This record gives sequence, structure tokens and C-alpha cells, in this order.
Amino acid sequence: MGSVDVSVQYKGKLHTLPLVIVKGVGPSLVGRNWLQNVQFDWQEIFWSRNTALAGLLGKYSSVFSEGLGTVKMLKLPPNFQKPEVCHIFCREKVEQELDRLVQENILEPVEHSEWASPIVSVLKKRWEKRSDLWRFQANYKSCV
Repeated sequence: MGSVDVSVQYKGKLHTLPLVIVKGVGPSLVGRNWLQNVQFDWQEIFWSRNTALAGLLGKYSSVFSEGLGTVKMLKLPPNFQKPEVCHIFCREKVEQELDRLVQENILEPVEHSEWASPIVSVLKKRWEKRSDLWRFQANYKSCV
């Protein structure tokens, strides 16, 4: 919409910088010209803004801890979904990944369950740095 030169005082120094006015309700942005002229103390800025975040991280520390978490049993009726068709070219990879997850105690083999969700195998994008090309995930859409 336009711009106006404004006086900016930070850490005892006075600067005259252009303030760009845009339409909308988004967050304020600081341009390169501000960054070149005003030497912001980023640790002070982020520290003051992150006190609320630090409180949330402390309150829910178990959610943000390293490693895998667990879900407490929910009071829902059992839901059994048929498996999706696994293409022949990815079947071996699916079996290898399931074996790995069992070895790491992430999954537990069972003979029968009233609960089941299909596994979906997704070919990864090339920019991902892992050596294997497949991502495996459960499709819980029908359970929700």
C-alpha cells in the first residue's frame, strides 16, 4: 500500500528506516535494510518471546522427550480394517521394515486382534537423505 520513513530507537541508537505498509493482518516483517542498520540482539528477542514456549515444553515434557512414546488405551470400540494391496515390487521392503520394527520392540507380533489398520507404503522423494526409498505408515483415517 505504501511506505513511510520512521524513527527507530533500539539499544540507545536512533535510526531512520522505511516502514512498508501492506494490506492484511499478517505478522510484521523486518526487511534487509533494517537488519543491516539495526544490530538486533537475537538471543534477547527470542528469549523474551519463548517464555511461553518454555512453559509448554516443561508442562508437557513427556510429549517432547526423545524416543518413541506410547498411547494410553482409549475407550473406543474395536475397529478392524482389511489390509491394502501391497504391490509386488515393495512387498519385500514392507516385510523387512516390519521385521525391523519388531526387533526394535516398536511393534509386537500377534496371532489375532480386534484392532487393525492397513499399512501404506509410500515411495520417498529423492531429496530425502535416507538410503531406503520407502516410508511406511498406518492408515488410521477409517478409525477416526
